[in-house]
This record gives sequence, structure tokens and C-alpha cells, in this order.
Amino acid sequence: MRATVLTVLLLSATASADGPFPPHRIIDDVYYVGSQNIACYLVTSNNGHILINSGFEDTVPLIKASVESLGFKMKDVR
Repeated sequence: MRATVLTVLLLSATASADGPFPPHRIIDDVYYVGSQNIACYLVTSNNGHILINSGFEDTVPLIKASVESLGFKMKDVR
């Protein structure tokens, strides 16, 4: 019974975590590029960009779309 409840909770959390959230600048060269429930940050510089907490495999397309919608290229992420 406990395993079933835990499984249901994990599945519902994973499903809602993949929802898109508008990417935006937080401050200076730090941007939010995560989903509704999983924070992911892009730190930009002239030497390349860094993703912090890049999430799960399922959120990669969402993060990529967010990065590109802000005008940055994934190929510049180190």
C-alpha cells in the first residue's frame, strides 16, 4: 500500500514538473530556464554559458526551447 501511494505521488510530481514556465532574466547574466516545478538557471558570459540544475532527461527539450527563446544557443553551453 505504501509503495502504491509513493508511486502515485512520484508520477504526479513528475508529470507536473514538465510543464513549461516562461523563461526570464533574473538579474544581470542569470536567467530562469526551468519548468513549473524544477528550477534551472542559465548563467551567461562571453566565454560560454553554464546551466545550473539542468533537470531531468524529460525536461531537456523544454530547457533547450527556453534557452533559445532568450536568444542564446545551446552549443555555447559548457
